Amino acid sequence: MTGSIKYRKGRWNVEISCKELKRAISVLEKADSHGCEKIKKILKEIVKTSIEENVNLIDRNQYFATILWQDDDIKTALEERDFSTLSENVERIKTNSKKQLEDCSHGWDVIDVVIDMEARYLK
Repeated sequence: MTGSIKYRKGRWNVEISCKELKRAISVLEKADSHGCEKIKKILKEIVKTSIEENVNLIDRNQYFATILWQDDDIKTALEERDFSTLSENVERIKTNSKKQLEDCSHGWDVIDVVIDMEARYLK
């Protein structure tokens, strides 16, 4: 299966196959702008160093934490609150959770707590 770059519902899907990257490079080689040269160079480096058939173009070096939720997490939370784990309920919670998390402001409380805990060691 090959990947693709698509913009859907305010988000980029950035998983792409090396074959598709090579195709993009060939298109860029026909272009005459400095920006295309830069992108072509970056994509060539990704293809050259990739050992996987598909690559993810997100630069993970700039992130130190992520949370990956699964349907089972929602089911557990529903059970703990005495709600049914019907797929209808799971989908409803999943859809509304995505909406709530899109602004990326959640989690600051964790960083603030850690700063408070480490305040005496900070310079």
